[in-house]
Amino acid sequence: MSGQPKIDFRDLNAKTETEVLARVHIFESLKNEDGALEFLADCMRVKKLEKGDTLLTEGDPGTDLFILTKGLVSIYKKTPDGDTFKVAILGADQLPVLGESGIVTDELRSATVVCDDSCQVLVLSRKDFDCFANQNPKWALPIFRKITGMLAGRLKKLNHDLILLHEALTKEIRGS
Repeated sequence: MSGQPKIDFRDLNAKTETEVLARVHIFESLKNEDGALEFLADCMRVKKLEKGDTLLTEGDPGTDLFILTKGLVSIYKKTPDGDTFKVAILGADQLPVLGESGIVTDELRSATVVCDDSCQVLVLSRKDFDCFANQNPKWALPIFRKITGMLAGRLKKLNHDLILLHEALTKEIRGS
């Protein structure tokens, strides 16, 4: 990250990007890999946003992964009728990863993320992740596994929710 603004990580009780990355769940397997987190940190850049800024927009293409390192964001989803509703609020203390599917697929963004106050994120582009993965496949494989595990977990939850919805609709139609 040389030549870029540095993030002040004191709010996270960390001094460096690598200390922060070691606490991010999709990178935790790299903690004991000598030089891995440093190499990954060099692939990332810092982005600062203001209150009200939109980090991600549902339906837009995206190829960046973001790690919230300062501030709060709200996650919004649109209904089929076009209504928007808030589904979550995430804080930097959780070091949430946002837009992770962007570095592995060409799918459109699945939600809108808006800054609730001044925010800072670490950004990893697909291009830079691909470079990291090609040079260090041993380090990249666990990251791919974490991301696919997260996506599979969301699919499992969605399937469960659809079954519950089907059961509720069936009961409503039957009048029981």
